[in-house]
Amino acid sequence: MQIKYLLLSLFLLLLNFLETKAANKCVWVRGVLRCNKDPTKHFNVEVRVWDKDGASIFQKIDPDDLMGVSFTDEDGTFALDGCGDDFDWIPGIENKPEPYVQILHYCNNEHGETIQMPIFKTFVPQTHDIGIMELDEVGSSTTKTRVQIPELNPKFNNTVKLSRQHEAEHESAEAFEDSSEIKRHEVAQIILT
Repeated sequence: MQIKYLLLSLFLLLLNFLETKAANKCVWVRGVLRCNKDPTKHFNVEVRVWDKDGASIFQKIDPDDLMGVSFTDEDGTFALDGCGDDFDWIPGIENKPEPYVQILHYCNNEHGETIQMPIFKTFVPQTHDIGIMELDEVGSSTTKTRVQIPELNPKFNNTVKLSRQHEAEHESAEAFEDSSEIKRHEVAQIILT
């Protein structure tokens, strides 16, 4: 009977010891992106903050986590915030998120580029400021690849589709108004003659 209590106590102690926790940290990121070749291309650039997870061999099992997304203003400025958490696999050792910035832009070519910046260790209440980045002169401290935009959220994509549909409807309405104006002008000419 005493052995049962001893085993039960050891089991509960082991469960308590193996309990994993998640270190949740948030980031604030800001900066300015410039495209000197074509200033219209530093507007609406997508900026993401990711939490680096598994090493390259474990990317399929433990992919990086999206912490936040933002888009640049007309002048290329952006500000975004996001949170991420990593599990503390070893009790007592905090495993903080490892955030990095990813920029998806079309400054240098029509196929686009993805710029991945190095991991940073600046967490809220401090702000990670990347400063002013010239997209047409990105340095060697970043990784550039061709843009491959994954699906983020079906709801978000529907919003984009709806806004594009709204723009198309707006353009067709303007075209209709223009053609109506022409017809009114033609009718006025016919009445005058």
